[in-house]
Amino acid sequence: MILAILDDKFSVETLLNNLSEADFNLDDVSIVMSDVEQANAFEQNKGPLIGIKPEGVNEALVNMGISKKGAKTCQDAVTNGSILLVMNVAEEYSSAAEEIFQDHSAQLIKG
Repeated sequence: MILAILDDKFSVETLLNNLSEADFNLDDVSIVMSDVEQANAFEQNKGPLIGIKPEGVNEALVNMGISKKGAKTCQDAVTNGSILLVMNVAEEYSSAAEEIFQDHSAQLIKG
């Protein structure tokens, strides 16, 4: 699983386009941001955090096995207006996916 923090909606849109072009399944992506309506506007918002409200990020991530520190970092980022993107990805493709995330200045969170 990849957890990443991005600064704005444009960065998320561009990242999703690049992931799609690289044949990653966007049904494996969740987007959490303080503006729930904007997050729900992304049709790709179907992944592991589907239905999680911004205030529930910390608990949901801890329940998924993410460290308390990593989960708190994600929760704080969403609270402060950043966008959390979480993607399930097979281990053999995680390096390629992480490289795409880093190309878009995403802050990767290690669990």
